[in-house]
Amino acid sequence: MVRRGYELAYNLDHDAAVETFEAAIVRYPGHPAPRRPLAAAAWMHILFLRGTMTVNDYLGSVTPRNIEMPDFPRELADMFETQSARAIEFAEEMVDTNADDADADAHYELGASVALAASYMATIEGRTLGAFRPAKRAFTAHERVLELDPSRKDASFIVGTYR
Repeated sequence: MVRRGYELAYNLDHDAAVETFEAAIVRYPGHPAPRRPLAAAAWMHILFLRGTMTVNDYLGSVTPRNIEMPDFPRELADMFETQSARAIEFAEEMVDTNADDADADAHYELGASVALAASYMATIEGRTLGAFRPAKRAFTAHERVLELDPSRKDASFIVGTYR
């Protein structure tokens, strides 16, 4: 369901992607995995509506400039904020519950959820410096994933990007 939702989102079928992710949440209500892509779909839709997708749009160019950011529907921001917060909450619970077992999946979910929140802070809210703390938290969580299970190449992206 999540894979299909991402396919729909990347093909700009936002409504169908949201419906797919919402169905996954109904099926797995206490798990962060379907909530994070629903938040990501809202984030991608905002980026698309704004027409700003490059690092220069957020960090500026050699010459400092102000960028006019188009408005976007508040319900997209609400969707992101709600689902992102729930994904982080559920991931933290997974890490706490599995602390003794050192569950790589729990740390992965936490790192991925926090990384998405950091990306939103930088790209939508314009809080680039404020995004460093959650980015570091995502790095730490995914570094732990790689300690627990070096075969988890999915955790290498955030670790490599941060480094």
